[in-house]
Amino acid sequence: MGDAAGKERSDMRRSKSPAGPRAVKRHPFFAGFRVLFRLVFSKHRVVGLNSVPADKPSVFVCNHAGIYGPIAMAACFKRRFRPWVKSKTCFIKTARTQIQQDLFGKKKGAVGVFCRIVSALIAPITVAIMIGAGAIPVYGDVRIVTTFRESVHTLQAGVNLVVFPENAEPNSKYTNEFRSGFVHIGRKFCEETGEPLAFYPVYVSKKTRTICVGEPVAYLPEYDFNEQRTRVANILRDQITRIARELEEGG
Repeated sequence: MGDAAGKERSDMRRSKSPAGPRAVKRHPFFAGFRVLFRLVFSKHRVVGLNSVPADKPSVFVCNHAGIYGPIAMAACFKRRFRPWVKSKTCFIKTARTQIQQDLFGKKKGAVGVFCRIVSALIAPITVAIMIGAGAIPVYGDVRIVTTFRESVHTLQAGVNLVVFPENAEPNSKYTNEFRSGFVHIGRKFCEETGEPLAFYPVYVSKKTRTICVGEPVAYLPEYDFNEQRTRVANILRDQITRIARELEEGG
């Protein structure tokens, strides 16, 4: 058991974030891709962002919509931010497997071989984009503490976060259920600063080419974490669903 704990600590020391808060200055490689993205996504409207204070860091909680949500946010969102990204997508040793799983699923035979080759070709480009974007790796093990530590440091540096918390379970026609672990950011931020943290719901609509920011939900340090974890996640999910219906159905 002692050896296992030592290995975990060693892994945590080696598994540094691919980029710190200064990464929002953007690597030239990422800047080039962002220009390309903007040529494709240039007609997006960003609605509701003017009501978000520019002098306070916030967490923007967004629908994923496959790869469309992250790309649209990277290309068109008009605030500095660092995204939360699955850790295996952020590092070259694990990116190919994660990309293959996300894009192609489980394929066998010749198709499977082709998918592995394509994923291997995409992996270095993806990792370079993650570095340029200042992605914060989200781990599924004990190293998650580094995710939260880096997130709080980013907020304290005045840089926003963007998270995509949907899981695979459908909630509505437009959204899936939310993992609530991201709410720990609010808890850790409050412990460090004593200040509340605002979470903003964001819906990216491919149909209407709109990024819509809703009303904030505050994590408040004076209330119980377990209650707030469920409350914050559910309110954000429901707000995003409501915004989606209004945009997609014109209601």
